[in-house]
Amino acid sequence: MRVVQVINSFGLDRGGAERLARGLHSDLLDLGADAHIIALEPCATDGLKNARSLGIANPRDPRAAIRLARALGPLATPDSVVHGHLFPTILHLSMLRRAGRIAAPCTMTEHNTWNKRRDSGLWRRLDRAIYSQFDRIAAISTQTRDALTTAHPQVAAKTVTVRNGAALRFATPPERPDTSTPPTILTVARLARAKNIETALSALHLIADRPWNYVVAGDGALRPVLEARANELGIADRVTFLGNVTDVTELLRSADIFLLPSLWEGFGLAAVEAMNAALPVVASDVPGLSDIVAPVGNPVIAPDDVQGFAQALGRLIDAPAQRSQLGLAGFEAAKGYDKVGMARDYLAMWRDLPERVAA
Repeated sequence: MRVVQVINSFGLDRGGAERLARGLHSDLLDLGADAHIIALEPCATDGLKNARSLGIANPRDPRAAIRLARALGPLATPDSVVHGHLFPTILHLSMLRRAGRIAAPCTMTEHNTWNKRRDSGLWRRLDRAIYSQFDRIAAISTQTRDALTTAHPQVAAKTVTVRNGAALRFATPPERPDTSTPPTILTVARLARAKNIETALSALHLIADRPWNYVVAGDGALRPVLEARANELGIADRVTFLGNVTDVTELLRSADIFLLPSLWEGFGLAAVEAMNAALPVVASDVPGLSDIVAPVGNPVIAPDDVQGFAQALGRLIDAPAQRSQLGLAGFEAAKGYDKVGMARDYLAMWRDLPERVAA
């Protein structure tokens, strides 16, 4: 089976959706599929087989659809599948499908429980038009599916849940001394509003009398703002912004607590990877995240509850044995998020496609 994924970027400096698409591509190749992946924006292929970047500086430019049509031409045969991720890629694919420029069935992944387009009547109508051109929509979690079908009930019949998988780096729980002083608190996230890092800084400021170091792996437009905020709070000497880190294995191994205060998530990929590293996770109580971390006892806090985050972190800093207990429970739970299993589920979805599902 030929599968052509299309996404804004598959660069390793991006977020979870990009990592999912890139990992899915590799796993599809390993499973024997004729897999291809196309990025609209400039990004390095890094030796990735059947990968192409169109080098479009502004993927929102309507002319991007023309470039994409040319790239898809020899690949998107009627017996193949074209699969899209993220806006505006899904907009371009829907336009090409509506214009009859894509002969293959089209599917897409819904990555988030919320997007700002759902708050505007005009944008909601645009989303309705976009979704109408896809034969199947794969939601990355039950919560993502519920949010999508609540906002757009017309897509319920063609929306399925294909639970995200993660790269499980650790076959056994990493060993950590119980008396690590000061404990290292780790966040792996883009420095964007959705990740709510300012709340993390404010919470840590409230427990400045406790021993801790805070490490943030990830980059983004908010980095100067967050660095300035850490300085204003008087904690800059205990906070390290590493920028983009391609391989976070050693960071996960050396950390003691994982912190993810997101405002919203489709699927807490970083949380699963932290659980696989046997780390206790302090996370926001939002769909797509709390349902992953809370069942094993990890604390979940309202995204705007600075005091709640401070208290949860303080309790874990003071209780190495509880950190270990939560970490081991999370390690076992993370085994259920196998990325090869996810690739098989996608293949099953594509093989089961009808000729066309109307919306």
